[in-house]
Amino acid sequence: YSAPPFVVCTTSATNAADKYTYVAAPTVTAVTPAAGPLAGGTSVTITGTGFSGTGIPNASAVNFGTAAAVFNVNSSTSITATSPADLSAGPVDITVTTAGATSATSTSDQFTYMAAPTVTAVNPVAGLSVGFTSVTITGTGFTAVSAVRFGTTTGSFAVASATSITVTSPAGPVGTVDITVTTPGGTSSTSTADQFSYEQGPTVTAVGPTVGTAIGGTVVTITGTNFTGASSVMFGTTAAAPYTVVSSTSLTATSPADLAGGTVDITVNTPGGTNATSPADQFIYEPAPAVTAIAPAAGPLVGGTSVTITGTNLGAASAVKFGSALAAITASSATSVTVTAPSGAAGTVDVTITTPSGTSTVSTADQYVYAPVPTVSGVSPLAGPLAGGTALAVTGTGFNSA
Repeated sequence: YSAPPFVVCTTSATNAADKYTYVAAPTVTAVTPAAGPLAGGTSVTITGTGFSGTGIPNASAVNFGTAAAVFNVNSSTSITATSPADLSAGPVDITVTTAGATSATSTSDQFTYMAAPTVTAVNPVAGLSVGFTSVTITGTGFTAVSAVRFGTTTGSFAVASATSITVTSPAGPVGTVDITVTTPGGTSSTSTADQFSYEQGPTVTAVGPTVGTAIGGTVVTITGTNFTGASSVMFGTTAAAPYTVVSSTSLTATSPADLAGGTVDITVNTPGGTNATSPADQFIYEPAPAVTAIAPAAGPLVGGTSVTITGTNLGAASAVKFGSALAAITASSATSVTVTAPSGAAGTVDVTITTPSGTSTVSTADQYVYAPVPTVSGVSPLAGPLAGGTALAVTGTGFNSA
C-alpha cells in the first residue's frame, strides 16, 4: 500500500440517458417532380436515406438552394416538401440537414425552377368545329409540356422545340377559345395571340349550270353556306380561276379545263374547313361534240331537206348551223341529231353542232352541199324509135350529183 491519502477509482453504471449515437449524413437520391414554377408551392417528394430513425432525430431542415422549405418527414427514406419561391429560373440542389450533417449535392437532388410558358401566335387561327385541324403554336418555355388545351379540352400534341408545338385541335363548339400550354413552370396566360376560332365548315347545296365544256371557261354559280373567307374553289383536284365570293351563301367560279371529261365534285375551302362532297356539288365535264357523217350530204338551195347528223357527244344540242344559218332540230340523241336544212347559197358549208360542252370542230365529214335545181336547155337528137335505145345528149346546168 502506498502512504495515504488513498484514491479510489470507480466506473458509473450505464443507462439510456448516457447514450450517444453516431449518425451518417443523409443522402438525396431522387426528387419528384423535378421542376416547378418560380412562385413555388410545388409539393415535392424527396427520396433518400438517413432522414430519421431509432434514436435519430428527424431531419431539421430542407433547403431548395439557400431557401428553406416547409417539410414533413414521412420516413427515414421519404420527405414531402413545398418548394419556396425562387424568381431566378434554373436548377437548385435540394439538401436535407439532420444530426448527421447535410446531404451532399448531386444531379439526383436537383429541382428546376421554370418560368411559365407563353403563347405568342397560333396558325391557322381557325378550324372546323369537328376538330382535326393541325395547329402550330409559337411561344416560349415549351419544355416538359404536359398539356395543350383548346379552352378546357386537351389536344394531341408534339413539341417541336422550346418555341414551337404542333397540336391537333379537338372537337369544340362554334366560337373562339384560348389555347393554353401547361408545363412544370405553370400554364400560359391567355391573350388575343392564343385565340382559335371553331367554325362551321361550308356546305354546297347546288351548282348551276351542272354541265360545261372540257376546255373550261364555264361560269358556275355555287350555292351553300359559310362561304365567307373562302381561300379556294376546286373542281375535282383543279383550282378554279377566277372565283368571287358574292355572299356567305353564294359564290361564282370559272371552271378550269378538264380534257378527260366526266363528273367532279366542287369543293370550297374556308378557314372553317372544306365542304363534304355530295351529288349536290357535282359538275359534269362533257367533251365537245364531233360530227362524223351527214346524210344526205346535199340538198336544194331553198332548204327543207331532212338531214341526219351522226357523231359523238351530241346530247343536249342547243344549236345546229349550216355555215352560219341556223337549222331546226327535229330529233336528237347522244350520237344522232336530225334537222331540217335551212336555205343557203350554192356551194359547200360545214354543219356544226353546239352543246353545253362547246361547238364541234369542222372537218370534211361535216360538209353539206347546196345545189341549184338543174335546168335542161337542149337534147339531141330530138326523136327516136318506140323501142328506145337512142343515145341522147342532154345539155343544161346543175347536173352535178345527178
